[in-house]
Amino acid sequence: MPKQATAASVKARDAILSAGKTCFASVGFDGASTRQIAAMAGVTQGLLRYHFGSKHELWQAVMDSYFTAMAPDIAKTLNPAPGKTLADQLIGTLRVLIRMCAADADFHRLMTIEARAPSDRLRWLVKTYVQDFFDTAIQLIRDGQRAGVVRDGDPVLLYYSAIAIAGTVYSQAPEMHLLTGTNTSPDPDDVERIITAALLVDPQEVPRG
Repeated sequence: MPKQATAASVKARDAILSAGKTCFASVGFDGASTRQIAAMAGVTQGLLRYHFGSKHELWQAVMDSYFTAMAPDIAKTLNPAPGKTLADQLIGTLRVLIRMCAADADFHRLMTIEARAPSDRLRWLVKTYVQDFFDTAIQLIRDGQRAGVVRDGDPVLLYYSAIAIAGTVYSQAPEMHLLTGTNTSPDPDDVERIITAALLVDPQEVPRG
């Protein structure tokens, strides 16, 4: 039954990847164990090693899955199509991040854990994915400031302020729900409007999308 075996293998791999995301985002790389991840995924440690080789390879696969999922939408928003402004490109790029955080709050939790101390993992993450995203956003902010579209201020601080808004409302949703007495996560469009107002001189320049 090759097809059934293939389907079962894919299902197991997906379950391990999902469990890895949850564990790494909850207790970090050092706190997570392959035993814990395998148990959460409902598989053996041997099957985890078969699919991913080691905890480190699983962690890399988790990060690959997040950034690979965002890449097509980021490329699309940066496409210099006729009529696409600097504001469109900047907010469009951040929109992809907002929607990733809204869809899976563990992404921001995981990124926050990794970013708080130097490590080989962080260096790999920056070199492989984050540096390009950062450079692109910073360049758009600087170009926008020169054009009078983006507010004055240190581009790096503006960038991290936008990142914080995009992720924190989702990664810290349990606290927000307790404080507000609600159990509803913010609408990504509302989060985008706040980031747009914080970054742009004229927020009306960016169409919702």
